[in-house]
Amino acid sequence: MYKQKGFILVMVLFFLFIISLMTLSLLTRSYLELRMSQNWVIAAQRFQAAEAGLKLAEHRLVLLSMPIPLLREHYHYAGFEIDTEIRRHKTLYCIKQSLAYIYSIIVQAKKINEGVLTLKTTYAIKEKKSCKQRLLILHKTGRTSWRELSRST
Repeated sequence: MYKQKGFILVMVLFFLFIISLMTLSLLTRSYLELRMSQNWVIAAQRFQAAEAGLKLAEHRLVLLSMPIPLLREHYHYAGFEIDTEIRRHKTLYCIKQSLAYIYSIIVQAKKINEGVLTLKTTYAIKEKKSCKQRLLILHKTGRTSWRELSRST
């Protein structure tokens, strides 16, 4: 009977150790899920800021009175720094019997001490001039490879 006096103490310590491990595992998992959700929110905000920069660049492109080779702008939006670059392709194209300029827009959204998100897209701006036979004919390819902007004039 005297040999079993410390057995209950050992069992209680063992169960406390197991419960401590389970609690530690639960806390670690909760912390990991919290960080994952915070990273998701930051990524979503960065994407929305870059999308806003893309919309500003689209608006700027539609308002251009004449074709330009390059335009760079810098914005601050919702705590993000947004850099836009509008670059005209040198080749002229023909889209539905109209002369068209093709522009590439690159938008970068960044926050201090965080990563940078870059969005790239291509736009076709049709002019009111009819095109000549020698120009390349542009056909839409790809799911979202390019967008066609129309001027409201």
